[in-house]
Amino acid sequence: MPSPHDEATDNVAEPTDVEVVDDVEVIQADLVEVEAAEPLPFDVPEDPAEANEVLTAALRQSLAQEAEFLDRWQRSAADFENLRKRSLREQQQVRSVAAERVVGAMLPTLDSFQAALDLPAETDNEKKLLAGMEATYLQLMDVLTREGLAPIPGVGAPFDPVIHDAVTHLGDGEPLVVVGELRRGYRLNDKVLRAALVAVGPATNEATE
Repeated sequence: MPSPHDEATDNVAEPTDVEVVDDVEVIQADLVEVEAAEPLPFDVPEDPAEANEVLTAALRQSLAQEAEFLDRWQRSAADFENLRKRSLREQQQVRSVAAERVVGAMLPTLDSFQAALDLPAETDNEKKLLAGMEATYLQLMDVLTREGLAPIPGVGAPFDPVIHDAVTHLGDGEPLVVVGELRRGYRLNDKVLRAALVAVGPATNEATE
């Protein structure tokens, strides 16, 4: 027959093992991360005050380097933008010079067209010929106009020595106006491609072709 002491002993719960595996794994993972971290490039003193001073100086140095890197990057970006703008300007200049050379070489052709179209047409064949020449001239002028070519104002316009080359002066008085056009002048965009050869005189004089 079991004694009361034995029954009390049976009622006491046996101790069980505590599950701490997860906590151990977390701690081990943290230790691995700490060990894998890149070591500081300097020694940190054990004294808190000295360590704070060393770390503060290192932080200031790091911020200064960051500011220097940012400044260099901004300078490089500015240099690149200036290079891009200069390249665009040079390309535009090359196109302008090429257009000026090509259009300028065609001005004598325009002069020939204008001289031919000023001739009177007496026969039907001559009228047909002049009509064809006029159509060709207008097509050519349309193309050149789209490229920026524009005639300089001629007869009746105020005399401007920048765009007019006066070869004849008729009468005295002011202001001077263009009273005759010997050769038409042209602008190409904002530049005078060829000044107009004109006769000038007082504004009271009648304009003559």
